[in-house]
Amino acid sequence: MEGYKPRVKITKVIWKPPHRDWIICNTDGASRGNPSRGLYGFCARNEERDIVQAQVEELGHITNIEAEAIAIWEALKWCEMTQRRQIIIQTDSLILQKILNDKWKPPWSIVEYIERIKQLVEDK
Repeated sequence: MEGYKPRVKITKVIWKPPHRDWIICNTDGASRGNPSRGLYGFCARNEERDIVQAQVEELGHITNIEAEAIAIWEALKWCEMTQRRQIIIQTDSLILQKILNDKWKPPWSIVEYIERIKQLVEDK
């Protein structure tokens, strides 16, 4: 590690409300110990910045990437159930962003969730 010097880029992120009749779902998943006991959560906000849904659930023994994928899946299921069609999903998982944009292949542990997510998106 001698001579190791990371490059760091800091970007300011400011939450902006969605356009009229759109919903923004902020999602997150975590696992302490990876794998270990994990959870997912999401909150959905409308154009007035009001939280219209917030959901969190413990998942049991799981990895971080699985918890992140489940968070997106659960947010999309809620959107489908409430007949929301104009949705912006925001995740802090660079891995899932790359997978869902078909830049990376998903690990086997989340293939099923990725397929479900893509199917829901195609149905919208």
